[in-house]
Amino acid sequence: MPLIFLVAVNWGTMGLAIGWLVAFPVLTGLTFWMSHKRIGITLLELIGAAAPGLSSSIAMTAGVYVASQTIPGMEAWPVYAQLGTLVACGCIFYTGLLWFLSPATFKEIYSFVISRKVKPSAAV
Repeated sequence: MPLIFLVAVNWGTMGLAIGWLVAFPVLTGLTFWMSHKRIGITLLELIGAAAPGLSSSIAMTAGVYVASQTIPGMEAWPVYAQLGTLVACGCIFYTGLLWFLSPATFKEIYSFVISRKVKPSAAV
């Protein structure tokens, strides 16, 4: 990935995005191919584990795009206000979609992120 990023940065942000879109699936495929026998997982199990997050991400992307096109006057807003609004829309879309499409995954993430106990740090 660092080599891809080093090459792709010559084409700016779009180059980095395209580099990531091309290289990440290849890296994931190679990693799966090298390790699936040792960890005891099939391709269908990997796809099943990734499906809730991936489908929610795809739907979130569509939702953020629609929001960017339908919020009146948004193009006149400062760029950081546009970004903040679209990030908030994405968070709401993704969370709602994950909750709707895979309640078990949502509960697992919720319990990990929200309900986790933080150990107090030791005095120095």
